[in-house]
Amino acid sequence: MSLFFDTNVLIAYIFKWDPWYSYAKNTFKETSNSYFSDTVDEEVSKKFQELLKKYVCFLDLLIRKLQQFKGFLTKKDLLRIANLINVKKINKLKIIESIWDDEGFNFDENCEFIVSTLKEIKSDFKQDSFSRKTNFVSMLELHIRNREHPNIERELKKKIHFPDWKIFLDAYDLFIYKEPNLEVVTSDAKPENIEYILKITKLPKITDLASRVFK
Repeated sequence: MSLFFDTNVLIAYIFKWDPWYSYAKNTFKETSNSYFSDTVDEEVSKKFQELLKKYVCFLDLLIRKLQQFKGFLTKKDLLRIANLINVKKINKLKIIESIWDDEGFNFDENCEFIVSTLKEIKSDFKQDSFSRKTNFVSMLELHIRNREHPNIERELKKKIHFPDWKIFLDAYDLFIYKEPNLEVVTSDAKPENIEYILKITKLPKITDLASRVFK
């Protein structure tokens, strides 16, 4: 089947500390025709700036707190310190676990070494995120909807909030005019909403990212 990606799937691919990153990465390896829409592109750009700022802010604040410590810290210590930082909508536990494992830290590590490592990680993370944002544009085909579907739009708006109804309208347009065997991949749609969208649009398939990768 051809694939159409929702916003959060692309965000998961861009940020390696996103809880859905490994799922998105695996899905992107497939050779199917893959699409996103101009609505998705706009939403990705907005969320990208917002989340990148949060990740960088978290690392900056963590570095600042750690500079107040001397001696050695364990992963448990670092997690405790990280949890004191008030930055929402990011998974602080996953970030610390990932950094500690990826860097091959010992049971406890010199605090100054952790700080210097975090400074490098912050720079690398920004470059990596920008690179992935550029990569998905080259890997997917952009679908721009130039047609109106007033009946479908009206029904979608009854239960689906903006911009999701618009994104699924884009997918519907792609399905009707170009890709009759289309699968929409998302990571945040409620099962009852998926059932409703399928009923209204007659799209062949809408799947949750996690269940699709490991089905």
